[in-house]
Amino acid sequence: MSALEDLLAFHIKAYGLPTPEREYRISKDRKFRYDFAWPASMVCVECQGGIYIKSGHTTPSGITRDAEKINYATLHGWHILVVTADHVKSGQAIQWIKAALELYPPF
Repeated sequence: MSALEDLLAFHIKAYGLPTPEREYRISKDRKFRYDFAWPASMVCVECQGGIYIKSGHTTPSGITRDAEKINYATLHGWHILVVTADHVKSGQAIQWIKAALELYPPF
C-alpha cells in the first residue's frame, strides 16, 4: 500500500464513507487486486501514483496491464474509478467515491 492509498483511506474515514476492502480481488480467476473496493456496491477505486515519474504504471506494458485490469472489472459488472494524487489532494476523489456509492447502493 502506498502513501497515496493511505491518504485516500484517511479521507474516506474522515468523510464518514463506508469502510472499503483494500487490495481486493474481485475474482479467483485473475490475480488482479484493486486498491479499494465496496463489494456490495460493486465499486472499485484504483490509485494511479507516480504518474509524473517513470514507474510500472507509465510504461507501455504497465499501461496495457492497467487497461486489462480495469476492463476485466468493468466487464464483470464493477464500477471503476481511477484517481491520481491530484484528485485525492483536491477532494475530487472523495466526491466521485461518494457519488458512486450513492448511485450504486449495496444490493
